[in-house]
Amino acid sequence: MLCKEHNLWDRIIVNVTFIYGLGMVTLFLFYSEDGFFHITDAKFHYFVLLSLVFIALSLCCLCIRFLLYHEFIHLRHLIHTLSITDWCMLLLLASHTITQWISPFPAESFGGISGRHMGYGFTLLITAVYFLVSRNIIHRKLLIHSFLIAAAIVNLLGIVNAFGFDPLHFFDRLSLDDQSRFLSTVGNVTFFAQLLCLSTPIAAMLFGFSQKSKQRYGYAAFIFLGFFGLLLAHIDGAYLGLVTFLLYFFERNVNNQKGLRDFLILLSLFFAAVATGQICGWLFSPFPMEGISQFLLASPWIWAALCLSLLGVFYCEHKAVSLEALPYAKIRRYVMIFVILCVITVIGLMFFFTSCHPEWTPSSLCSYLRFDDAWGSQRGRLWRQLSNLYIHDFTFIQKLFGQGLDCTRMILTQALGNAYLPFDNAHNEYLQYLVTSGLCGLTLYLILGGSLLIRLTARKDQPLAPAIAAAMITYGTQAITSLNQPITTPLLFLLFAIGESLLRQTPMKNQDNPIIAD
Repeated sequence: MLCKEHNLWDRIIVNVTFIYGLGMVTLFLFYSEDGFFHITDAKFHYFVLLSLVFIALSLCCLCIRFLLYHEFIHLRHLIHTLSITDWCMLLLLASHTITQWISPFPAESFGGISGRHMGYGFTLLITAVYFLVSRNIIHRKLLIHSFLIAAAIVNLLGIVNAFGFDPLHFFDRLSLDDQSRFLSTVGNVTFFAQLLCLSTPIAAMLFGFSQKSKQRYGYAAFIFLGFFGLLLAHIDGAYLGLVTFLLYFFERNVNNQKGLRDFLILLSLFFAAVATGQICGWLFSPFPMEGISQFLLASPWIWAALCLSLLGVFYCEHKAVSLEALPYAKIRRYVMIFVILCVITVIGLMFFFTSCHPEWTPSSLCSYLRFDDAWGSQRGRLWRQLSNLYIHDFTFIQKLFGQGLDCTRMILTQALGNAYLPFDNAHNEYLQYLVTSGLCGLTLYLILGGSLLIRLTARKDQPLAPAIAAAMITYGTQAITSLNQPITTPLLFLLFAIGESLLRQTPMKNQDNPIIAD
């Protein structure tokens, strides 16, 4: 939005927007009011206060500019400039407005006070933030790099915490049973993993685009720390996001020798992170691991995989000419076919162990193949109950618009009693949106993210575009087993806004555009 002829008030809005973005991607990650106690409330208070100040200052500047220069906003022109993502954001707000209006729990739906503060008030704030940021943000690369540095510091604190060191004394009042569930300055290990699912793919995609050795070393360090942090967070859903990201990187970048080398480097960094975890486990005593992390840390084949991936990198470096002639398009197609067959096989095995032979007891990682009430730390039971309530108990209007934003606890307890009082979220973001905001809310949310993802992926000339797309894909995949909350969800929507600003403000090649961009 920053043009040469822009006046002082436009520049003030731009600077205020940048300061807001910087406050969200840096200080927000470290803010806490009482250690891990009430950390979700603390982050929410920070987000609300900073967003309200930002919105108020921006509106004041716009009003002053209007009074001074009498610049009228032409509604037809404004509508014409809206992208499909903008329309989805507005329609999502309208859908949530209807949800708030029909909700049997209006107070809980507005503030999300029975859940994670993801109520209608959050929707109002994030919609205003999205439109202001997407129209006024510049220096996007500086903002993204600041986010990577802040996330790396948070990650380092989490790694230190996992091995029993607590420089900030956040663990002083936690019981031994609770200590393995919290890390760094973001609290729950799930939120810690979600943060890394946003930051690590961005660093990896920028690593693939970078041509300078020093920059590549810096991105590689971020990636290694991200993989190591995900390992110590021991959140299985994060591995699902990681695999999806690696597939996206493979499909997007492996079209020549450099792309193949970069992909092998990513694999080497992951296996190196696991091998480092094994070494640290011999030297120190990290807190107990679970699931896939526990399996990886106990696997001797990691060292063989590390050696093979390093040999692949070495071969790519020294036999580049022989690799240029490879049919990369066919290789990518065959890999994707193989992945699809693997997914079909897993779905078939889950059906077999769940429906055909439920009496058989899978062992080790095969326990993931039986979807019963105990699956995923009681997620199976929770998902089944919420799905049954949606199908059988919701009215037609409630199926369309839900029973109230972030009202999962109220919905469960009203229908099934106080036994479900501990469950304040579906632990599946898509099921959560379906139950609380209805089919309309879920569909608009998916179109919002999907439309932006397609537009970002189509931009081949901007490194930040596929980087933000990779973060969205990784986050979206791990969201199958995670929850929306005021720690990482605002950062996701902020990335939406930055991605939209990139598409709006940066011209395509050979396109005449007076806007000054990064």
